[in-house]
Amino acid sequence: MSNPGILFDESLLNLIDFQNKDIVPIVDECDRCTKVGFLPEVEASYLGLLIHVMDLTSLNSTDNRKTIEALVDKALNFTKETLKPDIESMASNHSCEIYNYFTTSTLTPQTVCVSSVRVADAIQRINSQNDHIDIASVAGGFPMGQVPLSCRITEVEYAISQGAAEIDIVIDRGLANIGDFKRLYHDLRSIKSVCVNGDVTLKTILSVTELDSYHTLYKVAMTAMMAGSDFIKTSTGMNYKCKIT
Repeated sequence: MSNPGILFDESLLNLIDFQNKDIVPIVDECDRCTKVGFLPEVEASYLGLLIHVMDLTSLNSTDNRKTIEALVDKALNFTKETLKPDIESMASNHSCEIYNYFTTSTLTPQTVCVSSVRVADAIQRINSQNDHIDIASVAGGFPMGQVPLSCRITEVEYAISQGAAEIDIVIDRGLANIGDFKRLYHDLRSIKSVCVNGDVTLKTILSVTELDSYHTLYKVAMTAMMAGSDFIKTSTGMNYKCKIT
């Protein structure tokens, strides 16, 4: 279900009731959880679940038709070939709801994510395989987000015209760090309107390592949701130097 968004409401940005000291223990616990392994008897099933919610991505400057075709083939076949036998072998020894789910699942990633100029290559490969997986496209001046809004919209429109089912954009962190959330809302809302017209999902990436505080992070997240982002993501994975202390 798409997020229709709401009118910009600055009062929602001021409902902050936390300090940095409240956040740090939560971050540490999340980090600890990422290092906890699975029980051997259910490991394959949970790995399948993780794959099922991921975007298999290639955003290299050297991408071409052949590399995108290989990416699509991997999305459609790799997990089926490597995890399916392990999941099926659990059936005789273990009762697991996750196992029951994956016996009928497609065992494919949620999307294949590519640059806007490579969307057509991905779509053509999927059609040639008589299969289906949604194509996500980074667009709108990814990964910096600092290009004129008209140019961002043009790239989003282009990606959608090529067949993208999801658009992944990155916010302008410069606007966020000077507190211009109203303009940030306007930019995101303008891009959302293009996605609505094309019945396309909008993912907004906050690039949290480049924001100057947890309070700014909260306000950016609220602004993105008010503007109609269907879901938000922490990072592009292309910046590792965190400004928040």
